[in-house]
Amino acid sequence: MVLSRYYKEFIGKPKTYEGLFKEVNRVLKELPSLKEPMESLEYEGLCNKAPTGPLPDDTIDVFCVVSKGLERFYVDCYLRTESKETHQFGVYRTLRDGLDSYMKMGMIAGTFTKFAEEYVDANL
Repeated sequence: MVLSRYYKEFIGKPKTYEGLFKEVNRVLKELPSLKEPMESLEYEGLCNKAPTGPLPDDTIDVFCVVSKGLERFYVDCYLRTESKETHQFGVYRTLRDGLDSYMKMGMIAGTFTKFAEEYVDANL
């Protein structure tokens, strides 16, 4: 995996779901290519199901899913462990509709996944 310049910044950050989401979200807001998608969001943050406490030591994967609900697109962020547990911890939401919005949410999901994997690799 090719590491970004943010990898070194992630080292030593909080090994929590909240720390993971906040740091990766900060990076997404700094990227010029995500300026428009991030500005189109109605909500970004930890989901109400987000676990508290430290990230599991046996974390093997971080991934995002883009879905469409009633009049909304969502990006749900998950963490998976070696013991096959899946924890939802973050969410992005927009009220905008159409292909353009779907594509913007896909950009957020893919970029979040890339930097979340770096964050986990740097801290676990």
